[in-house]
Amino acid sequence: MITILAAAALSITIDLGPKPKAPKVTCHKGAVSYVFTGKPGVKFTYDGRSYAIPQNGSIELVNDGGKSKYVLAGEAIDIQPGTLDQFGTQTIKLVESLDTNNQGGNANGINP
Repeated sequence: MITILAAAALSITIDLGPKPKAPKVTCHKGAVSYVFTGKPGVKFTYDGRSYAIPQNGSIELVNDGGKSKYVLAGEAIDIQPGTLDQFGTQTIKLVESLDTNNQGGNANGINP
């Protein structure tokens, strides 16, 4: 019986303590990461490091917050803000060379 009363008194003491402040939430602006997709073996540079698209056709890289360009086929290409998935990931399609369906465009397959 004394144990029950002691536990109840301790519980009341804990409950009467100061309430913690709610944490301040800050959201990341823009993409959290980029998924570069393309033909396996396509080489590109992002954040000063060279990468090649692996056999599965995509590679995901974390956005360090300041890099807004990548280099493909010797051409520096701005990463334009685009659609983000539910995790904050933006997909970037890499096209290393022009195909017959893309008449005139840059290495990213975007017509100027």
